[in-house]
Amino acid sequence: ADPTCSPVAGAYPVQITHLHVPQYVSNGSHAAILDCEYALGPRESINASGLVVKWFFNDGPAPVYQWIPPQRPQELGLLRGRLDLGYQATKSNASRHRALYIRNPTTDLSGEWKCLVSTFDDEDFMTKKMVVYGEWWLWCRLPAEWAGLVLTVCPRKALEIA
Repeated sequence: ADPTCSPVAGAYPVQITHLHVPQYVSNGSHAAILDCEYALGPRESINASGLVVKWFFNDGPAPVYQWIPPQRPQELGLLRGRLDLGYQATKSNASRHRALYIRNPTTDLSGEWKCLVSTFDDEDFMTKKMVVYGEWWLWCRLPAEWAGLVLTVCPRKALEIA
C-alpha cells in the first residue's frame, strides 16, 4: 500500500485494519488467539481470488502459517502440530482462517509475530510482540486506584533480591 495516501478501508486491494496479538500469555495456558483483521477491495471480496494470509515469527524468512482460500490452512515450522486448524475467526470465505489458535502456548513462542496478507495486486503487513511468561514471572500488586492505568510484570528473582 502506498504510504503517501490516506488509509481508507476499501481504497486498496488489501489493508490490515487491526492486529490482535496478546501482549502477555501464561506458559501452558489453554490457548492464545492471534487475529489479523483486514479489509479487501471489492474484487477481492467477491471470491477471495489471489488471497494469501501468512504469519511469520521473529522475522524468519519462512512462514509458520499459511492460508490460501479455499484450501485448508497449513501450520508450518515452529507451529506444526500446535494449532487448532478448525478454528474460524469469521464465517466469511475471505477471512475465516485469518487467525492463529495456538493450543497450550509455551515460552518458545515469545517474540515478534507478523501477519502478511496479499492479493494479486497488493500486500500489507503488521507486526506485534507477544511474551509467553513462565512461572518465574510474577504479576505485581498495585494499589486499587491504579487499576486500568498500569500493567506491571516483574521477574520474581528481582523481587527476591530487592
